[in-house]
Amino acid sequence: MLIVSMVAMLLPAPIAVAASPVRWTIADIVTAPVVTDMALSPDGALLLVIRQANMEANRVEDRLVRYDPADNRLVPLFSAPVIEQVRPMIRGSGWSALIDRGDGVQLYRIRPTGHTELLARNDRPVWMGEADGAVRSSQSGAPRRVGVLSYAISPDGRWLWTSQLQPAHDPPSSVRNDALVDLLLDRRSTRPARIAFYLGELGGPARQVAIRPTNDRVALYFGGSVRWAKGELRFSSETGSADQALFQETRVSLADGAVLDAIPVASPPFATVPNGPSGGRLSVSGEGTLQRLIEAASAGTIDHGEVGFRIADHRGAGQWQSEAGRVVFGIRMLDRPRYGLGLLDPAGVRTITSPYSLTRCDLSPDLLKGYCIEEGLALAPRLVRVDLASAAIEPLVELSDRHRAIVPLRVTAGSWTSDLGFRATGYLVWPRHHPARRRAPLIVVTHGSDADERFARDELQWNYPVQVWAERGHFVLLINDPSPFEHTALAKAYAAWGTGDRSADPASLRQHLWIDPVSAIGNAIDSLARDGLIDPDRVGIAGFSRGAQIVTVALSQTGRFKAGSAGDGGYLEPIAYPWQQKSYDSIYGGAPFGQAMDAYRSLAPSLRADLFRGVLLQQVAKPSMSSVALYQALKAANKTSRISLYRGSDWRSDETHLFHLPRNRLCAMTENLAWFDAAFAPSISVMKEMNQPAQGGC
Repeated sequence: MLIVSMVAMLLPAPIAVAASPVRWTIADIVTAPVVTDMALSPDGALLLVIRQANMEANRVEDRLVRYDPADNRLVPLFSAPVIEQVRPMIRGSGWSALIDRGDGVQLYRIRPTGHTELLARNDRPVWMGEADGAVRSSQSGAPRRVGVLSYAISPDGRWLWTSQLQPAHDPPSSVRNDALVDLLLDRRSTRPARIAFYLGELGGPARQVAIRPTNDRVALYFGGSVRWAKGELRFSSETGSADQALFQETRVSLADGAVLDAIPVASPPFATVPNGPSGGRLSVSGEGTLQRLIEAASAGTIDHGEVGFRIADHRGAGQWQSEAGRVVFGIRMLDRPRYGLGLLDPAGVRTITSPYSLTRCDLSPDLLKGYCIEEGLALAPRLVRVDLASAAIEPLVELSDRHRAIVPLRVTAGSWTSDLGFRATGYLVWPRHHPARRRAPLIVVTHGSDADERFARDELQWNYPVQVWAERGHFVLLINDPSPFEHTALAKAYAAWGTGDRSADPASLRQHLWIDPVSAIGNAIDSLARDGLIDPDRVGIAGFSRGAQIVTVALSQTGRFKAGSAGDGGYLEPIAYPWQQKSYDSIYGGAPFGQAMDAYRSLAPSLRADLFRGVLLQQVAKPSMSSVALYQALKAANKTSRISLYRGSDWRSDETHLFHLPRNRLCAMTENLAWFDAAFAPSISVMKEMNQPAQGGC
């Protein structure tokens, strides 16, 4: 049963209330700034990349700015469609970065003035993303022309390693077979391409070291995960097949580029796990919100004590190590989800946190000071100075005057227990005006584990206007699934799901990974209703991707929700079995016929269409057989349903999983506002309209 720990904590207001209060609009959500990169040079100069929507141009742009400590201001340098992987030059002043200046993504040197010089160029860039003639990518964002994918400079500043995307020749036959046909499954025609690894002296000629296929994820997304050693470098690659991923590490001589050897490695080189002071890999293990920080060193296992955080989270601030053996790494707190820094040295483990999050940082070489971005659900991103010796955090400059001026909404943190006894964390966003003794509507927003202290992040709220709902008198509950990092039983269930382990009990997986997270949401709703805050008869639920799974399961398994909005989902539907075979075998026990059919009927939303108790809106980024199958099943069952496809910038491209076109985001949020308004105040005419295609200029 419900065990709830509602943290009655009103977060401190980040700014004073203005004379003319500024309230949230949908445009404010769409244009919220995000710092994607930060680089502190050895001489103390700081660069930031701020990603933000340009509404007039209908695109997302990267702005490169330099922090001027003398005037405490951000100095604009230039904007581009892509600016990423910004790093300080080891030799000389300035930085290196991948930038698209109109000829595809190439490698540049950036001078302190903002002037750029080419360091590496690929004259045959290839399109990458959700578009015809592009290399398929799991990364969201606008399709881009890529010359240089990734790079690494040796610690002495002498050697340069690049991975470059190059066109490949079509197979000689006009007929495509097997894997080449499978590439067309998502309807987009993909261009044959390859990834070439190059090595040479910085500023000099480079030699090609290896060629990798684009289905090598280590090459495509991590540039080979390069490690430098004396006289050599080591890069990783993915081998094997779709059914069994294998990895190897290759040693290359710096002197002549010759391959020395290639050996298999046991673990995938994806996670950026920090090393401890003794050189061993760090990990956090245990149950609950207090766990142990362990270092697996060559001399044996070192227990660094009890901690209340997890490490190696891709959303964390980064990781650093000094020559003196001090280690700093980004952390995610377990008690109340937010990000900070963990510091490990001979004196032990310390944390540097604020009531909000430190989401992007860079530190001085001695790891004694640095800069971070501080942000929260009620705090617009700002640059802060961090003193690691005293753990002091000093606010410096705001990233966006418009967002700083918005009067903060009230946000409280909480945790709720599922029916199986697992803890789910989250935040309650309060209505701007909440009259005493009056119950308000509630909308639940969920996306796996992204409910944390970050500002208007689309990883959580996607195209759901959380802040505008609160301005209009709704409570909004941002809630995480129970975490596998806190519960061993959940960790085993997630591992079985991810590997397609058929030895696991499918019924147990379905219960642990879908039914039970919905019970945690239901228990949170009951708690808020008992407190007299929300009207249990006016509750909706929204979520994209993983959240879309929870939305459709919640609507088909319970009668709690008047309405749901599922974004770019469709997982769990039987029609997807051909390309989800491994994971479906683990959760359903086989293909959608014969002995496994009862398992599909117990969970698959389209097979439970007659049991839906709320209206469903589906918003999708590209045509999805799974989403259409659910829509058709609901219409056949005479249920109120709508599906909306948001298109790319032209006929050759699709919108992406995280929408990259600002006008699409604005339109989708407007559609969500109207959908839940109609569901909470239904009439015959309104319900009739909800079954009709959307009209207007979106």
